[in-house]
Amino acid sequence: MNLEWAKRWIGSFGNVEAAMEFYAEDCDFRDFPLEHFFHNDKPGLARAFAPFANADPDNGQGIHSFEVLEFRGDERSAVVLFSWTAQHCDSFFGLPNPDRRELRTVGMSYH
Repeated sequence: MNLEWAKRWIGSFGNVEAAMEFYAEDCDFRDFPLEHFFHNDKPGLARAFAPFANADPDNGQGIHSFEVLEFRGDERSAVVLFSWTAQHCDSFFGLPNPDRRELRTVGMSYH
């Protein structure tokens, strides 16, 4: 893993099939803020990634974009700091967004 790998990984979120190429068939995936845990469930993980591939600004799921801000690690493990922008969302992390304002946050992922 390196910075280029992290950029390819996060850049794949707009295409579920491309994103799933970064995960093993028997992967374990935890998303602590959303309290999602996928144990040996790649199809479930693919369903969780589907909203990030949304391209319809009118359905309320939002248009999501991600950018790697920092990479700390080596070929075995790493922490990736990223920004997340969501536009046209009816809600974000369960919180209502009635005016559909653009929302931004920073996150991190451990690999």
